[in-house]
Amino acid sequence: MTTFVHTSDWHLGFFQYNKNLRHDDFFAAANRIVDKIIKIEPDFVLHTGDLFHHKSPTPGSVLQALKLLNKLTKKKIPVFIIRGNHDAYTTRNLQYGGTALQLLNEATGLNYINDDVMNFNDVDIIGVGHYFSGRANETLQRINQEKRPFDDRSNFKILAIHNFIEGQISDTSEVSLSLIQDLAPDYVAAGHFHIPWKREKLNIFVPGSSESTSANDWNREDNLNGNITLYSSFYEVKLENHNGWSKEVIQHRIPVRPKFKLEISSESIDHLEIKSQISEEINQVKKFAFSTIVEEFNYNSDKKPVRTAFEQPLVRIRLDAKNLPQTNQHLISTQELESELGLLNLEISFDDSFESDFPITQGEHVVVEDLLQELIEESEIDDKPHLTQLVHQTIDYFGQKAKSTTLGLDDLNHFLRIQDESWKLGSTPKIMKYTEDEPPKENLNASSSNPNKKASAESSKSSRKRNQQWEDLFE
Repeated sequence: MTTFVHTSDWHLGFFQYNKNLRHDDFFAAANRIVDKIIKIEPDFVLHTGDLFHHKSPTPGSVLQALKLLNKLTKKKIPVFIIRGNHDAYTTRNLQYGGTALQLLNEATGLNYINDDVMNFNDVDIIGVGHYFSGRANETLQRINQEKRPFDDRSNFKILAIHNFIEGQISDTSEVSLSLIQDLAPDYVAAGHFHIPWKREKLNIFVPGSSESTSANDWNREDNLNGNITLYSSFYEVKLENHNGWSKEVIQHRIPVRPKFKLEISSESIDHLEIKSQISEEINQVKKFAFSTIVEEFNYNSDKKPVRTAFEQPLVRIRLDAKNLPQTNQHLISTQELESELGLLNLEISFDDSFESDFPITQGEHVVVEDLLQELIEESEIDDKPHLTQLVHQTIDYFGQKAKSTTLGLDDLNHFLRIQDESWKLGSTPKIMKYTEDEPPKENLNASSSNPNKKASAESSKSSRKRNQQWEDLFE
């Protein structure tokens, strides 16, 4: 019998909400997974991408990865990994190989599968890293044509991918179900989608992320009462070959920092009464969630690390307080409630803004600069310096305030579409521009006596001129 573990999307190094404890959470969750893997004693581990959260991880994040991988190495458990969209810029990775995954491959013996086929005993792993715009399908077809890994069915065939799969969400970079059916792998190990998801008839299994990078990731089927998230998951897969391969897939859960989505209604016009109601409901859920984790995982509730990890939840509230004057909504302070109730993070919405997050980025508010830089890397345009200049002008124009709430990757692709050599937009993009009243013009005469004020005025004038040029492009 051969046993392997499938895990994915650890996102080491993510300071979510700019909170140090959230940074620690991502390492802690991955560490719990590794400790449980060691108890399982599998023959190998398969990680399907996004080991890191940032494409250029900090030395601290790399050290975290080394600690986790070394624990497995000491137990002689090999690890195979593919590239996630957070692990590397695709073009740079393919051309130069200078990524953190390649570094770990050389330094620790991590088995980095870079659009290739690797073998472990009687198991073949066909690994394809993340690609945009259908290139994952093209790369998989190319590998299949060149290496024919699915022709010989004597070995167990694992297809490892890090893209959305058709049927998860609407996305231009999804992997085709018909292609998966044609290749007929024995197990499809997929990452990128942060909620456990499977299609057993097609042998597709997605373990989800080890921690939540956005509130979209809280929508798990194993939530308590439908709105309390306490777990993340990975798969243990047991293989047997008796005149043909069979497998048993077992889901394992680990505890993570609790997350609540609450809907609270109040008829009161008094913000203090509403705050009291919010406090009461949160405290009830907090107590229930903490006691559930302590009991299920046999933790000592008096230990400080346990209380730090599981007694300070992340909370989102959809508040229906129709009688509260809009001018008084600000009196229900999230910062005050966070402090009073011992919450790590609290968000309150007085409308339906939480009802649908942002599917292209899975709810994560990605800075425009990062998405545009990704497009530069993916672009087939030879004159990248001009494209880079265009990107910086775009960032200046949007003021870094247009994020995934207003922009999708398709919009950005459209935005950067260039006709011939004119470097002008091909057609009006479907971008919701960041708009703000233009700041009052500087009194240039008044600032002339002060060189710093004069320089500031000159910069402001130049900025307004550049913005006007960009305005013209949208007309």
